[in-house]
Amino acid sequence: DIMSNRFKTARFAVNTMSVQGAIPEEGKILQERCCKEYGWSEEQSQRAVDAYAHFLNLKANMNDWEATILSPSTIINQVWRLHILDTRAYMKFCQEYAGRFIHYGVSGRDATVNVKEKRIETTKIAVMAKLG
Repeated sequence: DIMSNRFKTARFAVNTMSVQGAIPEEGKILQERCCKEYGWSEEQSQRAVDAYAHFLNLKANMNDWEATILSPSTIINQVWRLHILDTRAYMKFCQEYAGRFIHYGVSGRDATVNVKEKRIETTKIAVMAKLG
């Protein structure tokens, strides 16, 4: 069944990834921007940036380059939007981190409610697979 296949895909992606910290050099800059933009504490910002890095790692390992498989949480989406505003840094990050560009998909533009729900469910499955 579809959910079983998604779980197997998520399990494979999680088992083959290796997250080594959050984001290289721009991680600290992104963390500071989150503090300033959203009024988050340093600790909240660091956790959000770490979660964002893990999410992008899942996207890369599941080959979700076109934003058609996974959907971020609200907090991860906020970090991602700040990161992508610095287009040069984001493009460089994608090349170094994933070897290619990871597209940001604006929820709602092309996705129906059913499609969005499936992406959210797939993301939850991938995270559960990661946690064991």
